[in-house]
Amino acid sequence: MSKLVSVDGVVTGELSRWVQNFTRKTVNAAHHIPALYSNSLAITKISKAYAWFVFSPWFFNIRRLPYDLWELDRKMAFNIEIAHSTPKAWDSLNVTDLTASIKNITAPTLVIFGEQDGTVPVAQAHVFKTQMPAAQLILIENCGHFPMYEEFDKYIMPLERFLKQ
Repeated sequence: MSKLVSVDGVVTGELSRWVQNFTRKTVNAAHHIPALYSNSLAITKISKAYAWFVFSPWFFNIRRLPYDLWELDRKMAFNIEIAHSTPKAWDSLNVTDLTASIKNITAPTLVIFGEQDGTVPVAQAHVFKTQMPAAQLILIENCGHFPMYEEFDKYIMPLERFLKQ
């Protein structure tokens, strides 16, 4: 049987104001000056404060997490090879509204959302639930965009239970 799991998924194309205004503008600048990616990655290696500032929308309490735990995410986010494609992906994301389409999904669905997601507004979790009343919705307190890092047990337990059903 096919199943669907969405973790802090974007439904309406809307992202948080901070991400749209700061991160998006930074990505657009890096499209024209790709070295911003490699320079930013280098700065994250010597300045936790810089990394905490840039990645703060991802986490509820970024300073609580072991810095090495999300090193791969920093490397991927600042991969210079994505400098030209990221703005195009972002444009596509912003104009894609799946609200009317998700009601047609018939597969058993689990939606997991960090209640304090600073990247994707938690209101989108409720759009899932409104459009798909049979979907299971798990809201995780004190958690941002990456529950698998911040609240692993509260993330993995319902995920495993859902997949075993």
